[in-house]
Order: sequence, then structure tokens, then C-alpha cells
Amino acid sequence: MPAAHRLLTRKFDGLPQWTHHLWDLRRTGSLFTGCVRRGDTCASPKGPFVAPSDTTVWAWTDRWYTVAHNVPPWHRGEAYYVNIGTPVEWDGVDLRTIDLDLDVAIYADGSVRVLDEDEFAASRAQYGYPPDIVAAAEAAVAEALDLIGRREFPFDALAKDLGPVNGR
Repeated sequence: MPAAHRLLTRKFDGLPQWTHHLWDLRRTGSLFTGCVRRGDTCASPKGPFVAPSDTTVWAWTDRWYTVAHNVPPWHRGEAYYVNIGTPVEWDGVDLRTIDLDLDVAIYADGSVRVLDEDEFAASRAQYGYPPDIVAAAEAAVAEALDLIGRREFPFDALAKDLGPVNGR
């Protein structure tokens, strides 16, 4: 039985990027919380992707990122993955966002990395991201790093999940 809701991620030009099925979707104010189940097949730019672990997804209508908290076994060692993108839009069934090709990952060893800065620069040139989009994406990275450093939601379980986080 398919999940009743999806997180639909598109590129800036509108082409599909990722589709995740979301189970147990709940809304509290601007925050949506849902789960991707281990074994679910997601659509990705490279074809079908089978979710290797259960994942809690947090998405906001007023923040420029979504956060995925993966339960071991971790795909590529990523315990948390922050996807920088437009605030989600809710149509009553699905969540929609535009992926801005910039990410932050927290790995099982506690390291924190900003990822895909080269992809962000290339997409910025290719799609002509307006200055306000660029500023919002850069501010979202800074906000995520700040929340990670202060162990604030949704990163408040970091110490329990991983122990000390390197450099943060």
C-alpha cells in the first residue's frame, strides 16, 4: 500500500529531482513531520532508489531546508542530511520544494560538512538564481550549522545519536 503523501522535489527549472513517500505525516504550525520507511522505493535523478533505512523527515513552510534523520544503517554514513531548498508548499496531499543543490551532512563519525557547493555555483549560473534565492540558500546553511552547533531541534538528539560532533 503506498503512502498517502509524498515529498516532491524539483529542480529550479521544474524538472523532477526526488520523490519520497511519506508515512505518518503530521503538521504542527509550519512544521511537517513524516517518515520514509526502509525499503521504500523513491524516484531519483539516477532512477529508482531503495531507502536503506527508516528516516524521519522534517520540512517547514517557512524555512529554506528540509532535514532527514536516518536510522542506522546509514547510507554513505549520513546520520542527518539537510537539503537546502525553498520552503515546502502543501497542497493538501503532497509537499513540494525546489532543490537548490546545496546540502549539509552530519556523518556517523560526528563530522559536519557542507556539500555540493560546486553544484550550487553551477546551478546558480545555469538557472540564474536571483540574488534573494542565493541569499536565502546561504542563510539556510548558516542557520542549519548554527542549530547543529547549539544542538537545537531537529539536531537536539545528536549527542544521544552520535556522541560529540566534531568541530561543532
